[in-house]
Amino acid sequence: MSRGNLKNQIASALEVPGEVAQDEVRLVISGNSLMTVENHKGLVEYDEKRISIRIKSHFLNIEGENLLLNNIHPDELALEGVFRSILFISREKD
Repeated sequence: MSRGNLKNQIASALEVPGEVAQDEVRLVISGNSLMTVENHKGLVEYDEKRISIRIKSHFLNIEGENLLLNNIHPDELALEGVFRSILFISREKD
C-alpha cells in the first residue's frame, strides 16, 4: 500500500478533508475581496499591493489594491482587499 493511499484511507476514516491530509493548499475565495488560504508554509512578502505566500511546492502571489492580512495562524491565513490577480509560481524544492 502506498503512503498516499494510506493517508487517504486514514483521512477518510477520520472524516478529514483530503487536501488537509495530503498537505495541499486550500483556497476559499469570496468574490474578489475575501480569501482564506489553508495549509500555507509562511508569508514571503506583504504590502498593500502584493502578498506572496509559500505553499507546498509553489508560491501563491496575490496582487491587488488595499490588501490586508486579517489573520495569520500556523496553517491558515485570511486576506481582504481588491484582488486583481492570483498566480501560482513554481519553486525549487528546499
